[in-house]
Amino acid sequence: EAYREALDLVVTESTGYEEFIRFLSEAIPHPVIAAIILGKYNRAKELRVNFSIDRDSTMSDVPKWVSQEKIVTIVGNLLDNAFEAVVHQPPASRNVEMSFTDLGNDIVFEIEDSGPGVAVDQLDRIFEKGVSSKGQGRRGVGLYLVRQRLDELGGQVMISRSGLGGALFTVVIPKE
Repeated sequence: EAYREALDLVVTESTGYEEFIRFLSEAIPHPVIAAIILGKYNRAKELRVNFSIDRDSTMSDVPKWVSQEKIVTIVGNLLDNAFEAVVHQPPASRNVEMSFTDLGNDIVFEIEDSGPGVAVDQLDRIFEKGVSSKGQGRRGVGLYLVRQRLDELGGQVMISRSGLGGALFTVVIPKE
């Protein structure tokens, strides 16, 4: 019967959600891109993953020739992988951070996590269809699709060690 505490929690959660939506609408005027990030934010909440976005991020100058749907495929799959990498960690260690910018000549996304990282012996093969660190079955497609979409956009992805301890994926898509 902790009604007051429950009400306080609802008010706090909804205020944070409203602020996040306001940030997205200002930082990303492209509805398809903003929608995938909002959807992944909600998924992170369901998984009890601490998902944060650098508030200095901006995505307002995406050229018309750069398909929003391709960006959705790239960002959506990288975020899904980051969430899967941390979901079995202790709750306080389930961290995923994202930043993005389109200032200058490139569109850049960085997605990092506090998971186990990418094994060195998998770095060369991680973007091949069917390759997965999560076993067999319906796996090994997400990063393959990321690579395909980046090839179509003339972009690239780099993998390094995250400051959070896991993997850091840096995506660069040229604007010209």
